[in-house]
Amino acid sequence: MNFQNTIKSVALTTLMVASVAVQAQAGKSPFSYDFIEVGAARQSVETAAATVDATSYGLAGSKMISNDIFVLGSFASVKVDGTLGGVVDPTSTDFSIGFGTRFSIAPNADLVASVSYDASNADNGDSKGYTLPIGIRFQALNNVEIYGSYYAKKVGDSRLRGPLLGASYSLSKEMEIGLDTTRYSGDIEGARTAVSLRYNF
Repeated sequence: MNFQNTIKSVALTTLMVASVAVQAQAGKSPFSYDFIEVGAARQSVETAAATVDATSYGLAGSKMISNDIFVLGSFASVKVDGTLGGVVDPTSTDFSIGFGTRFSIAPNADLVASVSYDASNADNGDSKGYTLPIGIRFQALNNVEIYGSYYAKKVGDSRLRGPLLGASYSLSKEMEIGLDTTRYSGDIEGARTAVSLRYNF
C-alpha cells in the first residue's frame, strides 16, 4: 500500500468514526484524556548507508475540551548517535500540536483518532509535517490498559506509516507508567521504543 492510499484509508476511517460519533452520544469513558507526561525513547533509523540510533526525552499532554474532543501537544529533545543527513551526531528539538476525538465502543474500550501538526528544528535541517493515527484503548484490568494504533506520518519530504502497540499500569488514580513500541516503514524505516510516566488530572 502506497502512502497516498494509506492517507486516504486513515482519513476515510476517521470520517467513519466521526459519523458514528454524531449519530450516538459518546458514552462514559474509563480513560483520562486530561494528563501530562514525561518520557524517554530509543529508536533506530535505517538509512542507505547505515543504521543509526537516537535517544529522545520529552514532555506531552492532553486536555478534553468537550465530551469527546481533546487537544494534545508534545515537546522533545532528540540526539542521534551517528551521521544523518550529512551531519555527525545531529540534535533536534521537536514539537507537535493537534486535536483528537474519542468514542466509547464498549464499557472498557474507546476508539480514538487524532491529527497533529509536527515541526522539527534540527542540525541537519528543519522539517514540518503531520501525523494521523487511529487506534483503540482497552481497559484489560482495573489497573492495566492496552492500546494500539496505526498511523500515517509526513516528516519534511519523507512519508512513513506503521503500527504502535503499548500498555500502561496505574500506580494510583493519578499516576501511571507506560511502555510502547512501533515499527515504521516508507521513505524512512526504523523502530522506536518509549517509556513514560503520566499524571492524570
